Amino acid sequence: MIEVEVKAWLENERKLEQLLNQIGAKYLKTINQSDIYFNHPQKDFKKTDEALRIRQEENKYILTYKGPKIDKKSKTREELEVRFEEQTKLQEILEKLGFKEVYEVKKSRKLFDLDGIKISIDNIEDLGTFIELETEIDSKEDVLNAVNLLLAKLKLLGISETKTERRSYLELLLEKLQNEK
Repeated sequence: MIEVEVKAWLENERKLEQLLNQIGAKYLKTINQSDIYFNHPQKDFKKTDEALRIRQEENKYILTYKGPKIDKKSKTREELEVRFEEQTKLQEILEKLGFKEVYEVKKSRKLFDLDGIKISIDNIEDLGTFIELETEIDSKEDVLNAVNLLLAKLKLLGISETKTERRSYLELLLEKLQNEK
């Protein structure tokens, strides 16, 4: 599965929620997520543009591998996920295999659906507020059409393509920490 994602900095969450309601987006739920990211013992995921994380969402744990970004406009990448019931043992297995914990990203996420597109309003602890639009495709040949669809929806929501952000929350937080030193 290929996840096609467009993310942008968000300045006015309340205004966006009102607009989502006006255009018929369906509010789904608000959840808190904690993402613990790991680095590989033999290669630097920062250099290879990959990611490995354990996500805690309610009482569920999801191990996710994200491959390198595929295009230049979005955060489109292969994504593989496996669900687990227990985080402690999963994390212990990764650490015994040599993976090192890098950072934990915490967020509150409001989820919406608009014509089959997942829309999230993310409040990232120590970073700020973002909007993410996401869809899934099966083939790399469909990337351009999916990206253009998401960018059109973003424009419909009054957000310029110039506000988009390809860096992950992890990258942004680590960059912020580096700049504060």
